[in-house]
Amino acid sequence: MTNNDTQNANLVRRSIENIRAVLTEKNIQDVKISDITSVAKISRSKFFSFFGGMNTLLELVLTEELVRSYEQIALSIKNQEEKKNLEVELSLLRIIYIRKNHILYNYYKVSELLPSRYDELKEALTIKEQNLQSDILKEHGVEPNGLKWKNAFSVY
Repeated sequence: MTNNDTQNANLVRRSIENIRAVLTEKNIQDVKISDITSVAKISRSKFFSFFGGMNTLLELVLTEELVRSYEQIALSIKNQEEKKNLEVELSLLRIIYIRKNHILYNYYKVSELLPSRYDELKEALTIKEQNLQSDILKEHGVEPNGLKWKNAFSVY
């Protein structure tokens, strides 16, 4: 890895951490590129050359938050032997862990109301979450039956 690659990787990591900090203070629809560029101390042109737009960076942050929450869910049901109700337990734990995560909670609270410019972000997060759910169920020998949860406030 070259010195430039290391600097670029650090910039991306720092930007993710900075947007995470912004998302703890603002709702997703209120975040502006200027919020990110000012806390990350990068120019708008550098921001666009690295991320292409707001959705890419938001997706990185929200995906990391989802992965963390699902890691906690997986630990909570690690020794679960009752497979019959595993999907129900998974859905209940999902609600608990997403509500505990301020960033995810705020995202899911408004996700249905977000304008169409966020459609790609919503689609990417839906797919990621379905994969995380499916992986947990398969680890326990349960074939997912296709339950799709729209947000953190609905069980099914």
